[in-house]
Amino acid sequence: MPHSSGTYTMQISLALSLRNRRRLEYEVRQRRVDPADLVSALVADSEPLLLSLPIEPTPQPMVPMRVFFTPTQRDTFIAFSKANDVDLGQMVSMLLARYLEAFPDPPERSTTREIQPSELAAYRQELARLKARREVLHDAAPTWLDSYIDDLEAFVAVRRDP
Repeated sequence: MPHSSGTYTMQISLALSLRNRRRLEYEVRQRRVDPADLVSALVADSEPLLLSLPIEPTPQPMVPMRVFFTPTQRDTFIAFSKANDVDLGQMVSMLLARYLEAFPDPPERSTTREIQPSELAAYRQELARLKARREVLHDAAPTWLDSYIDDLEAFVAVRRDP
């Protein structure tokens, strides 16, 4: 994997489909690496001549990305880019898209997480404290307190002790 010492850092814009963007984000989280390092490793293992399909601009969301090139890679990629009248970002986008197509879609994120019994007890304790505070303050209680207590009651009501 190339490192920033002895390499050129280039800022490019990658055109990634939303599906491939999710795959890239998942890979980065799974490997616990910097996105620039992952993309740079892919570029380091690829030659621009591997692009057998014609490169055409795609109307995908653009993702700014740093890419580290060795001097030889930089010269090779820039020469290929100029010779084929292709943007360097589009070239790297195609390499990345081919790489990401081999991966399955990441699992859907769960929108709810399991609440531990101690956590639920703390919510209930906080709810009791807020209700007592509201009783003490009566009309001087802030207006947001009622809605906060209602939300907290609803949250606690749908949770059950595991």
